[in-house]
Amino acid sequence: MACPWANGVLAFLHMKGLSHVFSVSTTAPVWGVINQEGRKGWVFDTNANCEQAEAFDHINGFESIAQV
Repeated sequence: MACPWANGVLAFLHMKGLSHVFSVSTTAPVWGVINQEGRKGWVFDTNANCEQAEAFDHINGFESIAQV
């Protein structure tokens, strides 16, 4: 993970044995267009070919962090 805050949270969950309790959704590693005006932001993009993690929202099926 490129974000040190997210990386720290994931490490904490793993060390405390809580990885199975919380689901983790990641975004694509690059910004994508999130609205019709062309505004960009973090998106859940299953076609992003992100090898580190699956880039989709497991719980709500949202398309971007802005929707969250």
